[in-house]
Amino acid sequence: MGFRLGNSILDRDILFPMYDYNYDGWTHVKLVVNGRRAQIYLDYAKKPNLSWDLIREPREGEVAIGGGGASAMHYANFTINKNEYDIVDFKPIKRKPIEGLVPEWQVSDIFEEKQLDDITNLTKVVKSRKWGKMIQVEEGTAANIAREVILRDGTPRNTVFAKITFTSDKDQIKLFEFGYSDRVVAILNNNAIYKGTNRWRSRDYRYLGTVGLFDAIYLDLKKGENTLLLAVSEDFGGWLVTGKFSNPKGVTIK
Repeated sequence: MGFRLGNSILDRDILFPMYDYNYDGWTHVKLVVNGRRAQIYLDYAKKPNLSWDLIREPREGEVAIGGGGASAMHYANFTINKNEYDIVDFKPIKRKPIEGLVPEWQVSDIFEEKQLDDITNLTKVVKSRKWGKMIQVEEGTAANIAREVILRDGTPRNTVFAKITFTSDKDQIKLFEFGYSDRVVAILNNNAIYKGTNRWRSRDYRYLGTVGLFDAIYLDLKKGENTLLLAVSEDFGGWLVTGKFSNPKGVTIK
């Protein structure tokens, strides 16, 4: 069981792995939001089961409920009390930052994923993009593409290029570990070198499509400037990119 709050950091799913759920009965859930702080109480708990910081500026919005997938879920007795907003025993969850991550990526404008089908046309696709937007790593784990690019704008477009430029002090091969959601095509110095999928249930029927440093490629670098593009395509649930050189010696990221 999981909960998702649109204003949560990186729009991630928030799970309660240590909670003993009653799968044969109802679970009572209370969500308290105050400014940029939020807490969840399960089954009338006296203390919050989870506390966390919100990343976006607070503003009036809406409540949406979803989940269950192929299994039925039942909801009942919704109430909203604008007078109960006290935050107590606030101990927000913290992630341990991943050392050595690329701190920021430049992202292109959005385009249709099918333009990547013909690899001989990649140079033209890249040159036709608009650039200038930057996304930074958040919580020391990944950069959120949705900060700068609207995914659903009424068109079928669902792909951007995330770019880093770096210099190598010599010709060498370097291992680059990376993560993304949901699909990717990696392009080094205008040459496509990798294609992968990390979407929900892509690797196992239980797989959530979690973003982490689960993929890696050996980059054949030339002395001087090199450019790595990750064409990231998204379906639903989060649009992220992250990466690091396992051994950054001899490589300087601009």
